[in-house]
Amino acid sequence: AVEQQWVAVASNNVGPDQAFSALIAKNKDALEKVVAVAMARGQLAARNEIVLCTLRSVRAITNGTDLSDSIAKLVELPVELGFGEVSLLARQYSEKINSQPFEDRVTALRKKLDTTSIDFTDVISLKATSGGFEVLAALLGDESSAVRLNAAEAMIRRVYRMFPEFKVELTDSGPSNISCKYSFQYPDVPIDGQPVARQGYSRCVSSVDEIEKVLSELIPLTEDGRQANVMSVIVAPMAFKSDKLSFYSTDEEFKGYIKTTEDLLRKSSAVLKAAGVRKFSLMMAQASHVPRYATFLQEGNWAELESCRDMRPTYQHLLEIARLDQDYELKRIVPTVGRSSQVFLGTKRGEAKGKQGPPRTVFAHTITHSLKMSTDDAEGWMDWPESLVLSAVDELERARLNADIGKKPNSHIFAHFNSLVDLEPSVVVERLEHFMNTFVAKHGNRLQKSKVDEIVVKLGIGSVSRGRTHTLRLTASSMTGEYLKTTSCFEQVDSLTGRPARWLDARTGGELGKEDPVVGRMQVKRSTARAAGSTYAPEFLGMIKVELIKK
Repeated sequence: AVEQQWVAVASNNVGPDQAFSALIAKNKDALEKVVAVAMARGQLAARNEIVLCTLRSVRAITNGTDLSDSIAKLVELPVELGFGEVSLLARQYSEKINSQPFEDRVTALRKKLDTTSIDFTDVISLKATSGGFEVLAALLGDESSAVRLNAAEAMIRRVYRMFPEFKVELTDSGPSNISCKYSFQYPDVPIDGQPVARQGYSRCVSSVDEIEKVLSELIPLTEDGRQANVMSVIVAPMAFKSDKLSFYSTDEEFKGYIKTTEDLLRKSSAVLKAAGVRKFSLMMAQASHVPRYATFLQEGNWAELESCRDMRPTYQHLLEIARLDQDYELKRIVPTVGRSSQVFLGTKRGEAKGKQGPPRTVFAHTITHSLKMSTDDAEGWMDWPESLVLSAVDELERARLNADIGKKPNSHIFAHFNSLVDLEPSVVVERLEHFMNTFVAKHGNRLQKSKVDEIVVKLGIGSVSRGRTHTLRLTASSMTGEYLKTTSCFEQVDSLTGRPARWLDARTGGELGKEDPVVGRMQVKRSTARAAGSTYAPEFLGMIKVELIKK
C-alpha cells in the first residue's frame, strides 16, 4: 500500500542530519539505500500529495478498520518535518473510521427520541458524534411523529444552547414538514440593561425547491420596529443530489442553492421585513457529514455572509465573527481540527501596504458551553480552560500548513465560555487572571512559535435564576508593547445588534476606550521584527515576567 511504503520512509526522518548519520552508520556497505532515502526526502512534497490523494479516495469507505494501523502511523508523523497536512487529514479520517457507523448512531439516537417524555438537557449534551446536527437531521423525516418532533426541538435547542428566556413551540405536518416558532434573548449584558426579546421561525422541508413556497406563506413572527427576528429553513434528511464522498463534495451544488436563495429572499424582502426578520439561515443536510450552512442578512440586501458559511447561525454572534468582519477582510481556513472552532486569515481593512505586503493576522475562535469554577476548587477547574485554549493553538499550528498563510502572519485566539459562573465577580476576575498568567508561562514557547499576539477569554457571571449579571472579557495582549499583558474588563453590548460596545475596568469600574491607534503601529513593528527572525524589544519585559512566574 502507498501509505505503508511512505510510512516506512518517513519513520526514519527523526531529523535530516540525525537521520542520514544513522542511515550511513547502518548501511556502510549499501550506501545505495541511503541515496534512495535521500532522493525520497527530496520528493517530500510529491510523496505528501500522493498520500493525501490516497487518503481522500479511501475515506468514503464504509468500513476502513483494516487501515487503522497505517492511518495511526500517519497521524504520528512529525509536523515540523513537513508532514503536517498529511497528519491532519489522517487524524480526521482516523476519527471517522474509529467511530461508530453513522447508521448505528442514528438508530441509537432514535431510541432516545422515541418518547413523549424526553429530557432535552440530556440530548443536547450528547457528544456531536452521537447527537450532533447530522444525526438529528437524519431523523427529521422519520415516520414517527414523536421522533421527528423531538429531533427538531433538540436541533433548535442545540443551536440556542445557553440563550436565556428560550421557549419553543412545534407543529408537525408530517415527515420533513415541521414548523418551529421560538423566542430567546442574546446571552449578553446590554448597555441599557434591557435585553431585546427576539423571535425565530424555522421550517423543515424535504427539498430546496420548497424554499420559495415557505417564503410565500405567512411568517408567524411579530415585528416591533427593530428588525430583530430570525428565520431558517432546514432541508433534511437529504438535501443534495451530489455524491457525498467528503464534506466538500457538494460545493458546486451548494453555491447554486445559495445564489437561488439570495434571489428568493430579495423577492420576498417585503414579507420578511413585515415579520421583522433580520437574519435568514439555510441548513442543508448531507448525511453522514455535518450539514452545510449559509447565512443571509437583511442589512446586506440578503446577500450571503461568506465569512459565516458552514457555521451555525448563532456563531456569527457567539464567536464575534460580525465584529471581526467589520475590521478585516476574512478568508476562512478549512478544515479545522475541532467542530466548535473557526479559523480565519484576516487582512486589516484600509491598512496601508508595507514592504512585506498588507499586514495579516490568523484568528482562531472557539467556543464551549461549560465551565465549572467553585470556591472549593483552587486550581483544578483550570484543566478545561487550558485544554480549550490549547485546542486553539492546535488550530493555529494546523492553519500555518496552508500555503496561503505560512509563517509570517501574527495570530489571535478567542475562547468563549458560553456559560454562567455563580461566584462573586471579583473572585472570577482574580481566578481567570491567575489562569491566564499561568497558561502563558507554561505554554510560552508554543505561543511564541505560533506568533500569538492576543488571547481573549470571555465568560458569563451569574446564575440561571438571576440571569447574567456580568460578561467578563479577559485579554492577554502584546498589542501595546508588553508581551501578553493581562487585563480584565466587564463587557456590555448594543442591545439590538449584540455586538460589544462598552467596556468597564473590572477592578475600578472606569470606562475603557476603544483600540488605541498606537496598536496598529506596534503591530507593524512587531511583524517587521519577526519577519527578520528577531523579537520586538518591548516584549522582553513581558517575557522576563513569564520566566519569573515559571519559577
